[in-house]
Amino acid sequence: MKRRVCFVVASEMTVRTFLRNHIAAMQDEYDITVVANTADRSLLGDLGLTAQLRPLAIERGISLRKDMQAIVRLTRLFWRGRFEMVHSITPKAGLLAMVAGLLARTPVRVHTFTGQVWATRRGLSRALLKNLDRLLAASATFIIVDSSSQRDFLLQERVVSASKSVVLGKGSLGGVDGLKFHPDVHARDRIRGELGDATPALHIDAAGIPNCFDGEAWGTWRAAGA
Repeated sequence: MKRRVCFVVASEMTVRTFLRNHIAAMQDEYDITVVANTADRSLLGDLGLTAQLRPLAIERGISLRKDMQAIVRLTRLFWRGRFEMVHSITPKAGLLAMVAGLLARTPVRVHTFTGQVWATRRGLSRALLKNLDRLLAASATFIIVDSSSQRDFLLQERVVSASKSVVLGKGSLGGVDGLKFHPDVHARDRIRGELGDATPALHIDAAGIPNCFDGEAWGTWRAAGA
């Protein structure tokens, strides 16, 4: 019988962007379930994955009633599924999954830290969100951090312990495809030619998340060609 593993994410984008190759590499050896906040039941099939999908509403913001409901449903799923490992990514999914995994007595509970929403907050908001991350870390059996600088910050803030946190390699969330992302002199010269710039200047591109802006600002930002 295959060992059972459950991934828990708050957004289907996390599956598409960061977990697709991991699940593809694991699905022949493990019985995999993906819990995601999605209404697209063909999500995994469209990605060529055979894992089982379990849609679950995970609110991005704090909603005590809905968060408790999610913890109850996850605990029931983990208990009935007899998973040997639960792995969560992103803060909210991590908090719910790690607490539920602890309640369900899932043996291995892994969370990947990808950033801290409280890092730039002040006062009660910072204290509350940081303590929720501490609860997350305490409920997990192992923590993966996606960069050394972030791990140092989490250690300094006493959110994680040195003994059960690690950075894989030099740091990455989903790994880097070396066949796709590598220096290409010919592509560089071609793109510079298309831009009408043959000088050896440094070009920096910026990427933004739409919901960081209000509608008017986002439209202006896009119209400006950013």
